Amino acid sequence: MSKLVLHTDSTSATATVVVKDAQGNPVTFSVPPVWTLGAAIATLTPSADGTSATLTGPFTVGDTNVDVLVDAADMENGQPAHFTGEVQVLAAGGVTGEVDFGPVT
Repeated sequence: MSKLVLHTDSTSATATVVVKDAQGNPVTFSVPPVWTLGAAIATLTPSADGTSATLTGPFTVGDTNVDVLVDAADMENGQPAHFTGEVQVLAAGGVTGEVDFGPVT
């Protein structure tokens, strides 16, 4: 899961969904994916083809998830697929950081 960190003084951010089949080829959507935002910390506006969405402010401090639902008709196994990304909004001027993990041996 990817994570987007914004601040309350941010103006916008774009999210993109990339879906690949078992062979690693991009999936073409016959039905645009459906985007939802778990909590109302921003405005989420999907593109017409559903491959991306724009988050716009005003942004409210908080954490939520963006969920993308791909129709079953576009998936090899005939089942719908959900893809999720995390969104965190911090106060203006807030400090961010992260922990990265190396290879497991």
